Amino acid sequence: MPSTTDKLPLLYIPDNAEEPIREVELRSGPHFGIDMREYLGCPIEEAETIYSEDLLTRFRGQENGIPVDKPFDVYHAYLDEKADATRPANARADTLLYRHGVHGPVLVSRTTCVNTASGKTAPVEFHRVTEQGLKALDFKNAVESFNKEKEMCK
Repeated sequence: MPSTTDKLPLLYIPDNAEEPIREVELRSGPHFGIDMREYLGCPIEEAETIYSEDLLTRFRGQENGIPVDKPFDVYHAYLDEKADATRPANARADTLLYRHGVHGPVLVSRTTCVNTASGKTAPVEFHRVTEQGLKALDFKNAVESFNKEKEMCK
């Protein structure tokens, strides 16, 4: 179910395999970064794009990406920037995000965005992310395609 409230839904994937993966909500606005760093237990977080329909379109040669005002989805993973050196490997995040070498806890978001006439990307809706959704074949195929196109652009 979409959210446009002051709470942002995220999926929390702990690095401790005994701790359950769970849906959480963090405050939006200026509190978001503070709450996220507290949740992740780190002073500096890093946001990585796991999948973006807009970036995928750009990787495939459409310079302007998704047309203005047409909605598209973006998945982000928020991680401890220094986790590789200081935190244990997170095999569950590796599996769910179709990546290798994830360390520390991870928060995952899904946002519907639009490109604006001024060239910016604006969030429209925030959606729940579930473990089952990340395990879905459609999501797996989308992320693998995104990663392949991203590598070809390097």
